[in-house]
Amino acid sequence: MQACSGSAEHALLTQFFAASRLRDLTALQQIATTRFEPRERGTVLDFRLVDVRHASGDLKTATVDATVHLPSGEIASRRFDVTMRRVGGRWMVEAVADVNR
Repeated sequence: MQACSGSAEHALLTQFFAASRLRDLTALQQIATTRFEPRERGTVLDFRLVDVRHASGDLKTATVDATVHLPSGEIASRRFDVTMRRVGGRWMVEAVADVNR
């Protein structure tokens, strides 16, 4: 299923990457059970939602193409699969995996 930039997934991922970039653990605990650690993986500067796949009613995976400021200082394009799970009636980011292109 193709997703648009105004989707609920895009909004959740925007919050997730912003809170991860700031290392805001209080904000992250409201929207994620994981984090995207800037010191290890860099910071997501921008991203485009490529698609969303529903595995079940409570689990879905979004693929994103992202521009990442790496810890080395480089700016690079990366693709990630972001797993989201519905917990207590709301969606939370559960995992972010690198995807080989």
